[in-house]
Amino acid sequence: MHINLFLIRSPLQALNAIEAKEKFSKNEKNIIIGFYRREIDKELILNTLKYSTWSDIIIQKLKPHYQLFKYLNSLLKEFPLVNYCFIGDHSTLINYYMNRLKYKHLVILEDGTATLRNIQLLENKSYHKIHKTSHSKNSCFTTLFINLIGIDTRYLYDASFFTIYKLNTNIPLLHNDYNYLKKLIKQIPQKKITFFIGSNLIEGIFITKELFELELQKVINYYKNQNIEFIYILHRKEDVKYMIYLEEKLGFKCLKFNNIIEIEFLNLGYIPSEVSTFISSAITTLKVLYPSKYTFFKLDTQDINAKFKEPIKYIEQQFIKEEITLLN
Repeated sequence: MHINLFLIRSPLQALNAIEAKEKFSKNEKNIIIGFYRREIDKELILNTLKYSTWSDIIIQKLKPHYQLFKYLNSLLKEFPLVNYCFIGDHSTLINYYMNRLKYKHLVILEDGTATLRNIQLLENKSYHKIHKTSHSKNSCFTTLFINLIGIDTRYLYDASFFTIYKLNTNIPLLHNDYNYLKKLIKQIPQKKITFFIGSNLIEGIFITKELFELELQKVINYYKNQNIEFIYILHRKEDVKYMIYLEEKLGFKCLKFNNIIEIEFLNLGYIPSEVSTFISSAITTLKVLYPSKYTFFKLDTQDINAKFKEPIKYIEQQFIKEEITLLN
């Protein structure tokens, strides 16, 4: 029986690891190792992994480099040879581990809209610059470093991507159709309600809290005029205290899920008649899984950090059929 190894860092990577396992290595020995920084990430990862059966689940808190270096060395002794290796993280230490591990297939797991940028970096062979690792096999410094210290962090470009996105790229893409999760979803009734998926916008995309409040008020008014119940689904990285403050000020309801939203819909017993957002990679998976109406509230791109413009543009073009430009 083949051994397959999964290295993940986020709840969405955990969900995609489940789909990859069911599609490529269902009846084999599958070991999943989840790294996390915050307890909430650990909880979400474990809650997601409950929806599938694993030979072993190992959850490891990210530690200082030296301690993690020792841990990866211990993994090599336990799993020196694997068939499939699925990874969701491309850190320096993961590269060190992968360059010593013997595997037949290396597959990168999608992690939302970041995939659009990651595939481009992989195709241009510039990913190593982001993580400050070496790339050139012919580099004298790299060769010396490997021979003297035994640490090889050269970046891994010979890999496939397991993704829901359909892109024009030279990188081999393995399509994720979420067939396993679809089988778990029975005939769930719809309820006249809108779930607005939150994002970690204030620090990343929106310039100020004032701008965020202004745009959110427009969305709330839009649904109030249609007499549709509006519930804001908190992103796990959002400032909960600030959102509770806005909840009272603007008059809407906040809800925090204990699982990622793709899984939480299974537990609710109903699906919302509409799902909307400013920007969320969850829209891409939800549209595949659930027959709700999906609405994207378009933002003025001059107020958006440049690194988010391409993912937003792609989602607009490929996944959002109904766009609404908010009026002043």
